[in-house]
Order: sequence, then structure tokens, then C-alpha cells
Amino acid sequence: MSFGEEPNLRHIAVIMDGNGRWAKSRFKPRIFGHRSSVSRVDSTIEYCTENDVQALTLFAFGRDNWSRPKDEVDDLMELFLKTLENKAEKLHKNNVKLTVVGDRKRLSSELLAKIEEVEKLTAQNSALDLRLAVDYAGRWEILEAVKSLCLELSGDEERIRDIEMQDFEKKLVAGSLPVDLLIRTSGEVRLSDFMLWQLAYAEMYFTKVMWPDFTKKEMQKAVDYYYTRQRRFGKTS
Repeated sequence: MSFGEEPNLRHIAVIMDGNGRWAKSRFKPRIFGHRSSVSRVDSTIEYCTENDVQALTLFAFGRDNWSRPKDEVDDLMELFLKTLENKAEKLHKNNVKLTVVGDRKRLSSELLAKIEEVEKLTAQNSALDLRLAVDYAGRWEILEAVKSLCLELSGDEERIRDIEMQDFEKKLVAGSLPVDLLIRTSGEVRLSDFMLWQLAYAEMYFTKVMWPDFTKKEMQKAVDYYYTRQRRFGKTS
């Protein structure tokens, strides 16, 4: 589906920011903030299923996040594994399909096996398409799509000239569904290399609320903001 065809809120993307600062303000280690944020993921998923949102993409771990201290990275990967173990049945029961998007090469074999297990379990679910972006970056995704398309076309100049946008979008690991609403918590106002292709015409909502405090009420504020916007997609009103 091309940009601009549907006015309804179909796809929400969230940069879940502020966990570390939230923990620090409480004199706790950063991992305390990450662990406390899991309930916010639950409430956001619930909001989307209750309000017929088609897709929710959560930025869980960026490619640049590998440069954080090893202890924090290890804690995050362990938390990710435990969360999948604890939440898989609930996701399935609530008819939520889970897909992890990103580069899987650096993930542990244990984590990778669990991801594949939960993806297989929920593959046929239809209430919400939940995507977790792990070891993901927007520029990396675009570059990988270009590489894949080049290999497929093998230097065929005629076919290269005939490439359409939808041909390229098929190669994107995070999918081609445009983001309607981007939410970023914690007061930062930047994209941080997240879903650069899919965000082309997204409405953007930035809030100072830290992610561990981002309740359904805060989610509703973001959605209310979205519906005040006039989405013109380059056209006149």
C-alpha cells in the first residue's frame, strides 16, 4: 500500500527512550530502568489491540547500542531473553504476531532460538503485528535492501531501469508499511537512525515523559495529537 492511501492510524512506531535516566534519578542502576520498562511495553501492546492498530514497531536495541558498556549490553540481552520466555504465551493468547527485525548475526544462539520459537508460535496471529527492532538501524536496513536487490538483478541494466519503489520495499527487513505515528519519549527530539524509509510521512510526537512512565494515558495523548494533524502527503489541503 502506497503512502497516503489510508487516513486511519494503522502503524505506530516507538523509540522507547529514557530508561537509564529514569533509573539514575532514583539512584538505581540503568538495568533497573530497563526492567521497569517491560510493563510499559505490555500496556502499549494492550492499547494497540484495544484500538485496532494494525502494527506496532518498538525500537528495542540499535546497532550503535553495542558500544555501551558490556555489562549493560549483557543485561539487556538477558532481559530480552527472559521477557520472550515470560510473555510468549500471553502474546499468543492475545492473538499478537511477533517479528524481530534487525541483524541477527550478533545475537546469542540461545536468544536466536527463542526468537525463532516465539515467531513460529505467533506466526498466524492477526490482532496486532508487533515488530521488535533489535540490532537495527535505518541506514543499515536500506543498505541491506540495496545489496539484496543488486544481487537479485545481477547487473541486468534493463531490469535495473525498471525497478519500482515496491520492488525495493520488499527487501526492507522492517517491512514496507508506512509509519503513521512516531513516538519518542524522554525529551529527545531526533530519529536516531530508526525506520528512515518508513517514516517518510509520519507524524512525530515527542514527549518529556520517560519510557517507564509512559502509561496508556500518555499513549492516548500521542494518539489524540495524531488526529489533530492534517496529513497532506505533499498535496494541498
